Amino acid sequence: MSSLLNIEMETGSGKTYVYTKTMYELNKQYGWSKFIIMAPSVAIREGAHKSPEITSEHFQELYGKKVRFSTKCKVKMKDAKK
Repeated sequence: MSSLLNIEMETGSGKTYVYTKTMYELNKQYGWSKFIIMAPSVAIREGAHKSPEITSEHFQELYGKKVRFSTKCKVKMKDAKK
């Protein structure tokens, strides 16, 4: 089994919800608790970090768990064109 999961969807189609729910399901099924989310820009990274905070109550009702965030991440941005 590959440990790589890549979610590609159109803008506004619910990617953040899908990957957040996927993380909860992977935790439920396999006990996985560490995930890396890559974002192509600072704005998208900030949105990806804020969204689980906003939806935490919803997912807590579904799974009985709350997401913990690591704020000690090093962010390295690289120009994809190089």
